[in-house]
Amino acid sequence: MAAAGERCPFAIEIGPGPGALTESLRARCDRLTLIELDPMLASALRARYAEDAGVTVVERDVLQTDLAQWGGAVVCGNL
Repeated sequence: MAAAGERCPFAIEIGPGPGALTESLRARCDRLTLIELDPMLASALRARYAEDAGVTVVERDVLQTDLAQWGGAVVCGNL
């Protein structure tokens, strides 16, 4: 992640669930891609960020996803 006070150009959050970490990431990242397997959670995240062009929700199993397709990014998750 970027140093304190710096913005991160792009991050990928794995398994955002209801979005506990997502809000903090969004505040620091110019673009944020959320990879969520659960269709209901993905739908809720899409609705929550519908007006935010900087957030993309991908409904997919991260183990079946080539993260390199997005280039360099900070990859994180809330375990």
